[in-house]
This record gives sequence, C-alpha cells and structure tokens, in this order.
Amino acid sequence: MREMTVMLKPASGLCQMACDYCFYHDIAEYGAPANTFMSRKTAQKLIERAKESGAQRVHFAFQGGEPLLWGQEHFDDFFDDVKDAGIDATYAVQTNGLCIDEVYAALFAEHDVLVGVSLDGDRALHDPARKTPDGKGTHERVIRGIELLKKHGVRYNVLSVISANTARHPTQLYRYYKKLGVSHVQLIPCLPPMGEGEGYRYAPTPEALGQFLVGFYRLWREDFKDGKPPFAVREFDQALATLQGRA
Repeated sequence: MREMTVMLKPASGLCQMACDYCFYHDIAEYGAPANTFMSRKTAQKLIERAKESGAQRVHFAFQGGEPLLWGQEHFDDFFDDVKDAGIDATYAVQTNGLCIDEVYAALFAEHDVLVGVSLDGDRALHDPARKTPDGKGTHERVIRGIELLKKHGVRYNVLSVISANTARHPTQLYRYYKKLGVSHVQLIPCLPPMGEGEGYRYAPTPEALGQFLVGFYRLWREDFKDGKPPFAVREFDQALATLQGRA
C-alpha cells in the first residue's frame, strides 16, 4: 500500500505556554495575529493535493506551536473535508494538553486521533520548565487533559523532554509513568539551539543523557512480565528492533 504523511502546523508557532527550553522563543509570541491560523481554503487545497498524490492512505499529523489553538470547529471541518474527498486517512496531533476539554476529547475519539501529550513527569519535574507566560506551572492542567482522553477512550502517548534537570532523575520519571498508567512514552533529548553548542544549560551532556537512558532502561527491563514491558518506550523499541534486524 502506498502511504503518505502530511505534517500540518495550523497555528504556526503560536502557543499559550512559555517553556524554558522552547526553540520558538525567538520567533513566536503568544497573541499572534489572526492570519497565523491556517484558513479552511488552504486546508482544503492541502487535502486536494494529498488526494492527487495517489496515496492509498494519508496520515495527517498536526504539530505546532500548539495546534489545538486552531479551534475545534476547524478540526471538525478538516475531518469532514477529508471524508468528503474520499481519502483513507489517519490522524495524529501533538499537544501541550492545555486545550483538551470534553469537546476536543469527544472529537478525537470520534475520529480515532492519536494524541501525543507533552508531559515532563510529575509536578516537581514538569512545572519548573513547562509553565505559562506569567510563570505558573501547567502540570495539573495537563493531567486534567489526559484524564479526559482516558474518559473518552482516546489513544494517547506521553512525550517527555529530557532536560539537564530531568536527566538526573530517571527513577523518579520512571515511577511516575508507572503510577500514571501510560502505555506509550517517548524520551526526547533537549538539544541546544542552532549555534549555541555546549554550555546550553537546559540540555543534558551526552554523558548525563547516557546515564539517564541506562538507568531508565534497567528499571523498565526489570518490570517485564511474561516477556512484555510495563509500557512501550519508543527509543528502546527502535533500538531493540535494529539489533534484531527488524528496523
């Protein structure tokens, strides 16, 4: 089957958070003009091009900034337009979790949208870096969004940025994942902005990142039951697949 992936940024770099390590700090600010958002006309043109590609299945992936700022009505229109175009489609969205409410959760359940939620661990690990522009932590609001996804049966995974601080606490992060009951996680290393290189205070050193991954892996491997892990870790799954010749 010929497949195609289309990544959309319907709200550009717009976001209602001000994370310490965000690479958009220099190019985006909250309160951008209305034309920051993708119009329905542009979305329909994109759908038309996807259909013209001849792909038998199209994967639409929504990224940001914060894509949910595009608005529920625009997502609803997009799903309708894809259906009207007769495209066999799947959907994924990466979100900071703050916009998730009952309506969004129900909409994502209806269209089987895979939701990636950015969460850096428990409150102590998450809130120092992932906060609002006025300095307030966001952990409680993100968890509220995850609970709504669970309530509506939406498939979701958790993406954690492994900063210099997080890299010091593999056990704390691992235990929190288990407590939360996640099924899929991604461990994304925090990288310095282009041109800054070494010395970027939010990025772990290669040695610190390596020690974190080894520590996290050992905890994860010890919890296998009947040959199965407690939850999937993308980085470990990919590495094991490569070693087994299944990459």
